[in-house]
Amino acid sequence: FNEKSLAIDFSPTAVSEDEYGEVNRYADITYSGIYNSTTNVNGLNEFNLSRANFKDDIEKNYGAIMKIRGKDTDLEVYQEDKISYVLYGKNVLTTANGDSQVTQTEDVLTQQNTYGGENGISIHPESYDFETFNDYFADVRRGVVCKKSNNGVFEISLQGQKNYFRKLFRNNKINNIIGRFDQFHDYFILN
Repeated sequence: FNEKSLAIDFSPTAVSEDEYGEVNRYADITYSGIYNSTTNVNGLNEFNLSRANFKDDIEKNYGAIMKIRGKDTDLEVYQEDKISYVLYGKNVLTTANGDSQVTQTEDVLTQQNTYGGENGISIHPESYDFETFNDYFADVRRGVVCKKSNNGVFEISLQGQKNYFRKLFRNNKINNIIGRFDQFHDYFILN
């Protein structure tokens, strides 16, 4: 009973021989209970993993999750090496002839879909900003500045500044990149 081990199974008196250990979850998502403003029930700090309210099949090959943003009815996931979105409360089924149909599901977080391209947000989520339907961020690992729109992810630094950003990010140790979109002049500014 007082040992450094724990077993969670159907036999409550059984003891595991494995010791406790830390698990580093860098590419998993969990969700909490709900907040109901009419009844003042706040479940935002309740994370009951026994109810399977987590998504552990985020592609770990793309690195750690650096930023998550709710957009429309899905979650946009910005990992070090890829940008994707996770469907919320729905699933996409592909028929035999290749058509896709959206269906509703009981699972809260369903499948992960990646955007085209090989860009992520590296380890600089502070470089992210958005303006209406466009998201902007820096991918220091690849030496580019990117824009994500409804059509996908594009390297906007290719518009005359490809070598500048590639050399800047490659030749300097950058700890912090602040990105802001200037809506009055229609510029994405990096500091």
